[in-house]
Amino acid sequence: MIFVTRLFIVALIGLCIAFGYLKWGEPALRAMKPVHASALADNEPATDPVAEPAAGTATVSPELRPLYGEYVARASNGRYSLNLGSAGASMVYTDPANHQYVYRGHYTVDGHALQVIWREQQTENGWKPITPVPDNMTIVSLNAINAPQRAFVRHVAASRQSTKEH
Repeated sequence: MIFVTRLFIVALIGLCIAFGYLKWGEPALRAMKPVHASALADNEPATDPVAEPAAGTATVSPELRPLYGEYVARASNGRYSLNLGSAGASMVYTDPANHQYVYRGHYTVDGHALQVIWREQQTENGWKPITPVPDNMTIVSLNAINAPQRAFVRHVAASRQSTKEH
């Protein structure tokens, strides 16, 4: 009888662990899984040369599609343009002297936390690998992303604005 009781307790503990993993563990692990940004997820043509996929990385999850788009921020030291898409993340920084610096990398989203890891910089000869630079941001809404030094807002293209006005 003691053996059956111990066996029942061990089985009950095993069921609790399995339920806990399925309920909380697996979703947490999926959220922490890096979402690499490179190859196009839906075989969409790359319209932005900055967003060309980097070799050897996976695709961004389709659940992030509402975040896709261009976000802009203006600061005293220049203008920032952050692009998120199925091909990854890209940033175009334009300084006050109108020089452009272009970076690309991959991003991960965990709840409201957005982390972009910049891995390449565009040069005259193409893309050059750089030391990975993490950039931690907070998603405020689908139209706003806060970074430590700047706040990005979703950029609405002029053609989309004109169709809304008519």
